[in-house]
Parts: sequence; C-alpha cells; structure tokens
Amino acid sequence: MPATDSRRSRWGSEIPVAIVQDFIRTGLRHEAVADFIAEYVFDALASDGQAPAELGEALRLAFTEIIEASSSADWQRVGDDLVADARENLEAERDSLACAPLPDVVRPSRLRRRTTRLYQPGGPHARSRRGTADLLLDALEKLREENPGQRLTLRQVATRATLAKETIFVQFGRTAGLYWTADARAATRLPALWAEVGFAEPGTPLRQIRGAAQEYLRLALAHPGPMRALLQPETLDELLRPKDPRSYRTLTEYRAALAHRVAEQDRRLTLALAALVGDESVAREVVHTLNRAWLRVAAQAWQLGSPDHAELSQEIAERTATVLSKLNPMATKG
Repeated sequence: MPATDSRRSRWGSEIPVAIVQDFIRTGLRHEAVADFIAEYVFDALASDGQAPAELGEALRLAFTEIIEASSSADWQRVGDDLVADARENLEAERDSLACAPLPDVVRPSRLRRRTTRLYQPGGPHARSRRGTADLLLDALEKLREENPGQRLTLRQVATRATLAKETIFVQFGRTAGLYWTADARAATRLPALWAEVGFAEPGTPLRQIRGAAQEYLRLALAHPGPMRALLQPETLDELLRPKDPRSYRTLTEYRAALAHRVAEQDRRLTLALAALVGDESVAREVVHTLNRAWLRVAAQAWQLGSPDHAELSQEIAERTATVLSKLNPMATKG
C-alpha cells in the first residue's frame, strides 16, 4: 500500500493510512489495552485456533468501543499528562511521539489461543515487560555510574537501552516513576535488612532489637534512595500524580516486593517481642511504634546534607529505649 494513501473521515479530514495503522500498533503496545483487545481477538478465533476472516473487524470494534466509552474529561486528563511530561522533560521534541520508532508488537494474526483470559504474572507478556523494564533500569544505572551527579535525559536512557523513549512512559508513567523503580530494584537487592541482621547477632531479644535499630540507621545512611522507596512507598503516589501507580504493572510489582520485605522485618520483630510480653497484638503495636520512631530518625538523616552518624546513632538508641521502656519491666531486662 503506498505511503501516500489516505482516508477521508466523516468530518472531511484527510488521514494517512500510515497514521491509522500506527495508532493501532501504539494502542496494542500498552499492555492494559492489549489485554482488553485480546478479549475480542480470542473470541474471534475459530475452535481450531485459526484466525477467521472477521478477526480484523473484531479488532476494529474493540478500539471503537474504547473510544466511544471515553469522555471529554478522559481526553483532557491525557492532555494534561502530556503537558506535564513535556514540561518535565525539556529535551522532548514536539513531534517525538509521531516520529519515535515503534517497538515490535504481537500482530493479531500471530496470536495463539490461550486457556485463560486473566493476566498471567509468569506468562510471556509479563516476562517480556519485565525484560524491557530491566533494560531501561540497567541503562539508567550505567549512565549514573558514568555521569555521577549529572542530569540525565530520557533520550540518553532510551538510547542506551535501544528502546523508544515512549517505552519509559508505558513502563513507569513518567520520569519520577523510572527513578523510583531504580531505587526500588536496588532495595530488593539489598542482601539483608535490619531485623535479619539484628537477630543474626547473639544476645537477648532486646539486645537484638537494639542491634536492628542500629542496622536500620546504617542502611538509611548507606542507601538513602533504596531505603526511601522501601520505607515510604506512599511517596510513589505523589511522584506520579495525577497518574495512578496501579496502572503500571512494573510499579505495582516492585511496590509489592518491597512491602513483602518490610513485612518480613516486622514479622521477626513481632515474634521476638511476643515471646517477651506474651501477647502478639501488643507486640505488633510495639513494632508499629518502633517503625515510626526509627523512620523519624531516618527522615532526619535524609534531610541533612552531612548527617552525623554518631549523633543519629544515639538518637535512634534513645528512641528505641523509650518505646521498649513501656513494656513489662521484667520483659525489658537485658
């Protein structure tokens, strides 16, 4: 089909066929849209798994349904997001979305029948998405190492990863989402966290809890970005506003992984305290209070340009002692 072919819309606009087809491909590369479209595609497949003649029509109807369900407010919100992203990334060109190379997408004719329509976390689509995310995160990590302290552009990251710049927005929502995920991934790779280190040391449970507090501080000072992502997951909502982090599976998966690691630290602390006070509900409340006290010290450390480790160490020890002093006096010996 010649590149100059065009179609006339019912409003009289001349629209090149290439734009029509690029619009379809761009929609399909967004996983949420692709999943919705797949419902139509697989409904259209014949019982032997071969694509029938009406497959293209089913695909067209799926896109039509999405567009007809939209409102002016939906389009306005997308427009606001585009403006915010453009302001956030000064290197972006006005026509970058139309000119950027599109990654390969799965064509409907190549789709196979699947046994379930639910998203499969271990399926090929999920593995491909995670692989793409890792390419971008690896690229960012290497560029940071090569250019310490310098501002990086999305174009640099995308070029190093050999991906389209728009893939960053598909994966992480915006620039802040990319940087948050880089910190989150680093947090998942920390070999051991505060309770794991504290309870690995010999001594009484209280001595081990005090050791966990000091390890908490050490990690906060040595790995500020990863520890912020780990201890303050709610900041992702603010970083991505007005976008919703739940719309991006990569962000959702990393947030869940961080929550799992924090929950494991809380579990270890709760078990130790429950053995001392004999009441698991009381132990959970004490752990919650300890977490708040320790986070205050960590937040103070992050705000300081050159934090004094000795001073902060004393403060977190005092805060820990204050919380533990409210327990049964017999339980706090040692």
